[in-house]
Amino acid sequence: MSRFPADFRRRVLLVDDDGQVRAALARQLQSLGYVADVAGDSAKALLMAAAYDYEVVLTDLLMPKVDGMELMSILAGKSAVTSFILITGAQDLGTHISPAGICQRA
Repeated sequence: MSRFPADFRRRVLLVDDDGQVRAALARQLQSLGYVADVAGDSAKALLMAAAYDYEVVLTDLLMPKVDGMELMSILAGKSAVTSFILITGAQDLGTHISPAGICQRA
């Protein structure tokens, strides 16, 4: 049995500092039936997450100030039911996530 009513539309928090990427992903999520709440940076995402418990957070990995890994770490401590998807457009193969889950740049 689902914990949500039949007419519930799943909400995704989409965080990316690139406006074009944010808009394209939001359109795609909406076409799939999701409600996509968008934030251009982690600070706004944290405010939005304080007001709503998202099931999924789709976030850019490399952003100024608070990156996607740090955002994930902060939000994961607030909700046990949130899943995270990290994306990146970085073409620098020196950027990777270590086994410890730390975003590192070579």
